[in-house]
Amino acid sequence: MTSLRKQRGWYNGAYLFTAIFVLVLFMSQPWLPLLLLAALAGAGIVIGIARGGHYLKQWLNEHPLHWH
Repeated sequence: MTSLRKQRGWYNGAYLFTAIFVLVLFMSQPWLPLLLLAALAGAGIVIGIARGGHYLKQWLNEHPLHWH
């Protein structure tokens, strides 16, 4: 089994490598963060519509419309 010191060094090295890789990728392709934000916004809109429809259906069941 490796020592805690060696394990900690491997983790810090992998974390640093990943951080540098992500930074270089985003600097070389600046549209990637915008694409990620657009995907998250689209998912949020779909989830919001689904939840809103559920709440509307529940509210209409509790408050029936009276057409006079």
